[in-house]
Amino acid sequence: MNYTLTAYLICMLLVASILIQPGMHIISLRSEGLEKIFATDYWLTLNALIYIYGKEDSIGEFNSFLNSELNFLNPRIIEVPNVTVQYLNVTGSRIEVQLTFRRQWTVHRIHIFLKAEIVDRSVKHNPERNELTVTLKVKFYSDRPVHIYFKVLDGELLKIKNLVDQTFEIYISKSLQSISRLVATDSRGLKVTINV
Repeated sequence: MNYTLTAYLICMLLVASILIQPGMHIISLRSEGLEKIFATDYWLTLNALIYIYGKEDSIGEFNSFLNSELNFLNPRIIEVPNVTVQYLNVTGSRIEVQLTFRRQWTVHRIHIFLKAEIVDRSVKHNPERNELTVTLKVKFYSDRPVHIYFKVLDGELLKIKNLVDQTFEIYISKSLQSISRLVATDSRGLKVTINV
């Protein structure tokens, strides 16, 4: 038998078997890096926490803002997760949230917080200027290392000493009648307030 004829028959059989097959479905796979997913979840949560600073209904505002941000995600680019809020605490000196992001193929838990704790406080009266000089030693706790920036409402920030382990010694001048507040903002944009 001729080898050319045999090769021709085998090719014809392969072509016929391909044509007889039912319609093939092409499945497009999208590649999502796990780091990209986790970073997106983290920044969505962080933006919601930044947004609710100073709002009256912090829980309702947080949920509303986070849902609106999730609605902006394009499902063709990134899978939109189901989000469950386990814990949300927003007080003057503390902001903390724990969330769970559920996707078809993974579950990601996020815990973001910034907390200020007054370790020591002393007050000196300056009779010449009729002012108080308040010295606060404040320790900050956070889910990751951050830089802290300070601003004083109804008073004057005199000096800041950076001690070890996110602890600061802060000197504030204020009038006798005013209720001053120290606003601490971390490098991510989260804010906490301490009454002086």
